[in-house]
Amino acid sequence: MEKFYKKKLNRLFYFGGILLLVCLAFFTLKYLNLYQVIIKTLTAIIPVLIAVMISFLVEPMILKLTKYKIKRVFAVLIVYLLVYGFIIGMIIIITPIIIHNLSLFLEKLPAILQELENYLNQWIKNVHIDINLMEMIPPIDNQHLDQIIIFASKTLDIGFYISLVVVGSIFLSFDYQNFKKGVKSFLPSKYKEKIERYFMEFLPFIYKYVKGIFIDSIIIFFMGLITFFIFGYQNAFFYAILLAITNCIPLFGPYISGIPIVLISFLTSTQSGVTAMIIIISLQVIDGNIIQPLIMKNILYLHPLENVLGISILTTLFGIVGMIISPVVVTSIKILSKHIKMYRHEDKKEVEAFKNQKNLN
Repeated sequence: MEKFYKKKLNRLFYFGGILLLVCLAFFTLKYLNLYQVIIKTLTAIIPVLIAVMISFLVEPMILKLTKYKIKRVFAVLIVYLLVYGFIIGMIIIITPIIIHNLSLFLEKLPAILQELENYLNQWIKNVHIDINLMEMIPPIDNQHLDQIIIFASKTLDIGFYISLVVVGSIFLSFDYQNFKKGVKSFLPSKYKEKIERYFMEFLPFIYKYVKGIFIDSIIIFFMGLITFFIFGYQNAFFYAILLAITNCIPLFGPYISGIPIVLISFLTSTQSGVTAMIIIISLQVIDGNIIQPLIMKNILYLHPLENVLGISILTTLFGIVGMIISPVVVTSIKILSKHIKMYRHEDKKEVEAFKNQKNLN
């Protein structure tokens, strides 16, 4: 038993060391003023990587359609129409709801702040807060107009990157097999088999993980929607969307959406706040102990400490995106370390076999 825990601890230290080295490399690059150059390079490459990832994720659906004697060109078009149609549809449905709820919240904000002031004054007699929203909103001058222009420019850049991802993913799917052959041709012949074996384990994991998170988020959405609706919450749909979106963030996702939901509910009434807290905790207990283990069975094997290390370092490096992709990155490192150990063991066997053969001769 002691050996088992020692082995686990060694693995955690090994993994933590790798992540710390990555973090050290990041700060070294930042100190040498090379970080911005790398970020700009990554910004240019990221749309291509996302396009490759999307084409990989939709490939099983395309292959299923081709089995029904549908030509690949039409299968690609059907799948992408469904996928991007679903995404656009969700944006069209969700965006007005978010804007509506935010506008309602801003309308209630003065009353909420006044209520908070009253609560504070009950506990701290010497504190007085003067709230004037008009004074808090700065006037629109030339500086703010410049900021609006910068915002519009960034929006256009984002639109350009999105169009690159959409067009790139579709064209990659049209020629997916040739693209795979092209990538393989660039691999060093000495390590080609080993790299292929690594990706044969890693790529199916990505597909299963994304599929599992998507299914889990949908279940959380409907569970949240039904529960909040039953208890008479006016913003039930909005709360359910928040829970579903943040569900893809490991460990901290429930708190990111749960805390504001509970706080807003408490400002409505104490009973509403307590009920919201019980609902969110219950949903997370059910999700963490029943739903996720069933969906993520044989997919994700991460120790909580590995999760925390991965999230903390990748969030420092890449912000919210790093937080979301941390399980994939951490698992890729674990799979890579496993394959490196396996290859070393194979190399040792080959050396021993060669020595034995030499001794026989």
